[in-house]
Amino acid sequence: MSVQAYDIIGNIHGHADELVKLLTHLEYKDSSSDYFHESRQLIQTCRMLF
Repeated sequence: MSVQAYDIIGNIHGHADELVKLLTHLEYKDSSSDYFHESRQLIQTCRMLF
């Protein structure tokens, strides 16, 4: 797998269905435990709680 691009997604808390739709739209493939793409890498940001 050679990463050629990155997809950065912000906080998705409570929006799992929308995340799945977005990943499908971006052509990520659903394996039994996660999503993957042959040439892209997902970076998910979230807020930090202190």
